[in-house]
Amino acid sequence: MFYRFSGIIPHLTILGLLITQPVNSYAQSCKLYPPKPHLNCFTHGMRVVGNKQKVYLSHMPFFDGCHNIQAIFEATFEGSDNPQSKYFKAQQASSNNVFTIMQLEEFKMSELASKSETENFDLGSRRSFKVNLYQQHYERESTQPQPIACNVTVKLQRVVFFDRLESTELSPTKLEYLLFGDLSEQFIAHRFVKPPADFDQTLEVETPLSLSEKEQEQIKKGVIQLVSISRSNSVNSRLKPGDQPTFLINGIGFRKAIGIGMEYYLETKDLQK
Repeated sequence: MFYRFSGIIPHLTILGLLITQPVNSYAQSCKLYPPKPHLNCFTHGMRVVGNKQKVYLSHMPFFDGCHNIQAIFEATFEGSDNPQSKYFKAQQASSNNVFTIMQLEEFKMSELASKSETENFDLGSRRSFKVNLYQQHYERESTQPQPIACNVTVKLQRVVFFDRLESTELSPTKLEYLLFGDLSEQFIAHRFVKPPADFDQTLEVETPLSLSEKEQEQIKKGVIQLVSISRSNSVNSRLKPGDQPTFLINGIGFRKAIGIGMEYYLETKDLQK
């Protein structure tokens, strides 16, 4: 139901978007790039989720152009001084949960995922890339982004979710979230569809849900759809830490209230476009 993939993203040649200094100068110093127009189809902002065992990357989308993709990947951080351990320590020590990665290599999102024989996606032709890791949003100076680790190798482990946003799709009338993770650590990401009133949000499930065998297999391969039975699909009705909403699992079965833990991020401005 969610999964669509329309092939290779067209190449756009835009002057001034490529890195003007050698990659190593950014990798060694964790220096931030100058801001780039979002129409550059070869750089992709991603937020980092997870604070115990696994790392998940969530693509920061726009509704227009070649970034109109909601995507979540399971990944690992590798490199000198154990960057994954650095990330977990910084995440656990901070009251601010926004962490982002800045690419040191350019590629198209279509290289990260390929359509499988089922509804899910397999890993694509590119399974690793170099990044710098920051606390706060690396493109927004006002948030005062701080480097956590430089010249990190991201190795993708699996495609959790990959959906190209279509302007013709009808927005859900009720809040919908995507449950992902495993039996010990779970998260929910708001499923967004179209502007102008949509939002990007990821939260922690305070106590991981007990899942049936079928649901365990489903979450191993991707996501479980959660549909609110009472809340309308609007940013004002969004979930917040401490909430205990009741959802329909995959739109068909009741489940006890889900305890909502910390919020990893909430973005509304980028999805108004």
